[in-house]
Amino acid sequence: MRHNQNLTDRTRFRRLRWLAVTAVLAAAAMAANTITAVAQTDTQEPVSAAVASYASDYGVSHSEARTRLARIDLLQELMESIRDLEAERLAGWGIDHHGRFMAWVQLTGSTQASADAGRIAAGHADLEIRTGASHTYAELLSGQRQLMGLGAIGRTDEPAGGPSPLEGLADMIAFTGIDMANNAVRVGIDSGSSSDGHSSGPVGNVGTTDDTFATAAERAGQLLAQVLTVNYTIEDGSDFGAATDFMGGQQLAGATGQQEASWCTSGFTAKQRGTGAYGVITAAHCVETYSSNIAMTSVDPGILLSSGPRRHGPDVDAMFRLIPTGQGHRALDDHLCDETVPCDVSHTVTRTRMMSAPVCHYGNSTGHTCGTVVDINFDPGASNDSCAADCNNTFVRVTGSRVKLCEGDSGGPVHYDSTAGNKAYGIVSGGNNTDDCVSTGKWFYFSPIESVEDRLRVDVLTLGSVNVS
Repeated sequence: MRHNQNLTDRTRFRRLRWLAVTAVLAAAAMAANTITAVAQTDTQEPVSAAVASYASDYGVSHSEARTRLARIDLLQELMESIRDLEAERLAGWGIDHHGRFMAWVQLTGSTQASADAGRIAAGHADLEIRTGASHTYAELLSGQRQLMGLGAIGRTDEPAGGPSPLEGLADMIAFTGIDMANNAVRVGIDSGSSSDGHSSGPVGNVGTTDDTFATAAERAGQLLAQVLTVNYTIEDGSDFGAATDFMGGQQLAGATGQQEASWCTSGFTAKQRGTGAYGVITAAHCVETYSSNIAMTSVDPGILLSSGPRRHGPDVDAMFRLIPTGQGHRALDDHLCDETVPCDVSHTVTRTRMMSAPVCHYGNSTGHTCGTVVDINFDPGASNDSCAADCNNTFVRVTGSRVKLCEGDSGGPVHYDSTAGNKAYGIVSGGNNTDDCVSTGKWFYFSPIESVEDRLRVDVLTLGSVNVS
């Protein structure tokens, strides 16, 4: 998120900005900008933030958390194989972390899976194929797109005329996603933005008896039933939006002379395809325009980063800023995380392998916190700064009891340090309650890294450090 001192509330969300960049000017910058995990294992041995967060979120020992986390990579591969074999009936997939640890792929109908798919599941005690879903994954995506296509007065394809019965629904929808566990479209509503007169004021949390939220949810449910032919779930969508040093996790700031002073967190270093130029990836919303100045400020004096490719939506919230050449700078394939020595990026992860995966993010404001991916089809909606116009449902959402998020965290690296290496997942774009830097239990969303690479035409550094000549 980008911290901004002169903001106007042009939407129903707070206009918050975040920036992320990953590059290093000198090895000495590492030690001064890292943090150390302080959690203890069951035997008083140091543990990573990811293990500690997982154990806390799901009520297991650190030893059990390690055992489960070590299985994630293989289970993601196995689920992908089953999805390919059962594409026509595919309804969803994920990993149950509460109670019994179980990866699953769900299919529509009551007939058993194919023999090949069945053999894959039969070889692993923590993998199963479930049947009985009402809607395919493709049908859920189609339903979500219906909601994304709603205009201010209902369906965008409705002819002009009298008031639409769906008037007000578009204003109530803060975000959408796919709730695979419940085989439904996920709809976040902001009752404070409802224009139908049925609700106003602050919105309570999902599951509470807050009268305002209950009224808004009931009204939204009535309208959603007129639009969707698939299942849907409703949750609180209030108070969220986009959030705003060269090694990942270092601070960036708007350079002198800009209209607004802003700052964000750097993400991953990368190499531009074609030109071979080195630079850092960050969130596009951290600057006003393509040519806006941004500098790395964790060193003195600050280093100005020149403009590169920028994609401010609809698929990603990302930009690439170039490290100046001829000054002895280095670009490291490292980023700040929870270890004394920064994490070294080994490879990237595809979005379809992110569902139910443990991930961590590093933010200049809140440090290193971890959670679990709950949605790989998250659409932040139109009323936030993650996209210049409407966003697509290509962002990824993360929740967790220890997750923190605050202004200044935008653009920071999202990763997971597993037994297979430290994997780059994406860069932070936004989240909820971003003016609170202390509270935990937040959620955030990010641009998936391979989409960022494709849109910006860059490749994240994974093979060591390089001199920027």
